[in-house]
Amino acid sequence: RCPIVSAYVFVMGGYRMVFGLSWAYHYLVMPYYLDMSSLISGVLGIVFFCDYLLFKVANRSTLSQLCISVDDTIREAEEAARDMVAGEPLGTRPLVNPVGVVAG
Repeated sequence: RCPIVSAYVFVMGGYRMVFGLSWAYHYLVMPYYLDMSSLISGVLGIVFFCDYLLFKVANRSTLSQLCISVDDTIREAEEAARDMVAGEPLGTRPLVNPVGVVAG
C-alpha cells in the first residue's frame, strides 16, 4: 500500500528486535545486570514484531488466534455461570453462531 508506512513499520520493528536482542544478551552474559522491565519489553517487542511479520507473509496471526481462543473460552465460562445462576442445567441452551442464527 504505502511504501513509507511499510518502511517505517519495518524500521521500528527492526529497532525493537535489536533492543530486545540487546537485553537478552545482557541477561545471558551479565546475569548481575538485570533490568526486568527492559527485558520483558524487549521480549514482547520481538514477539509482537515476529507475529506482525507472520501476518504480513502468511496472512495468519498466532497472537490473534490465541486472543480469539481465550475470548471464546471466557464467553463459554460466562454463559455457564449465567446458566448456573438461572438454575438451568449446563448445556441445555441451543447453540447460536455469531450471526445469531440458531445452529441446533
